Amino acid sequence: MPLTTQNAAVPSALQALRDQPMPTEVLYVPRAEVQSTVAGLTHPPLAIIDYSGQPPRPDHASPVMHIHVELPQLAPQELVEIWKSNSPVQMSRHDNWHLARNDQVLFASVELEDHPERPIEDAAILHYQHLFRLIQEQGYPHLLRMWNYFPAMNEEPGGLERYKQFCVGRHRAFEQRERNFERSLPAASAIGTQSGHKFVIYFLASRLPGVQVENPRQVSAFCYPPLYGPASPSFSRGVACRWADGEQLFLSGTASVVGHETVHQGQVRQQLEETLTNISVLCDHANAGGAFSGSLDNLTGIKVYVRHREHYELIRSVLEARFAGAGPILYVLGDICRADLLLEIEGVFNLR
Repeated sequence: MPLTTQNAAVPSALQALRDQPMPTEVLYVPRAEVQSTVAGLTHPPLAIIDYSGQPPRPDHASPVMHIHVELPQLAPQELVEIWKSNSPVQMSRHDNWHLARNDQVLFASVELEDHPERPIEDAAILHYQHLFRLIQEQGYPHLLRMWNYFPAMNEEPGGLERYKQFCVGRHRAFEQRERNFERSLPAASAIGTQSGHKFVIYFLASRLPGVQVENPRQVSAFCYPPLYGPASPSFSRGVACRWADGEQLFLSGTASVVGHETVHQGQVRQQLEETLTNISVLCDHANAGGAFSGSLDNLTGIKVYVRHREHYELIRSVLEARFAGAGPILYVLGDICRADLLLEIEGVFNLR
């Protein structure tokens, strides 16, 4: 399975990225240490993301983009996600979108009212169309990584699961943007919140394209058969970027899927092991294609979405042993895109 570069040939895109330093890195820090961590950074962060059941008190004095996602954390010590910038940051607003940019990347977010009893397709197409215009106008036309959070993901108002409705809207927006859009898809996650009424989208886009990476043991999500809905999910398994001082591989939300089918239904330990195999194979495939030269040891910013609270301890014990040197791992309670998937893992491979 070949690697594809977003809107460019692989060699020229990689060479262009090599001339730029790594623009951003993700950190997980204990909530009590956020203020001191931010104060110690050379530049303001691109974004601070808070996962909790209740929104934190807004800090109107802070110019930094704060994003709240209604996913409760499972570990006793709660963590906050910080996207640090390695160059000066400019912040602004564009309609409902919050923007933070440096010389190479744009981080943007929007929070929308969502009603779980209503279809989500129209909201998805509208806001994806808006973000496509936004990245083009701002000069960061290449999506590297996207996150989507909305309630009642596996519910079926109108007879079609809300995740599948979302996929229809997202697919239509991508299709309207360009032909052959499957060759320039970002890494992505879509997770269901188990409470609240917010549809949250945030993304990382770049001035230069990354390299789309697929997993040879999985059917690419954008090629899924109609069994999974009227439109296939529009994302890649990963996107690789090679900078002047290092390499990154943005890992999409990854689960226990082989081919296009869920495997090990109802068996959380086996689903976890299958997920880890998928992550390892994706990294190896990126290596073989020349997009990324790191290994599983370079996986950082690990975030784990857990469907059932009672599975947390088993998942934590396996991952804390497997990734002992990877830094803090963020565990949150959320719904996965298929009702038979029990967990999903994402992260960023960083190699310097």
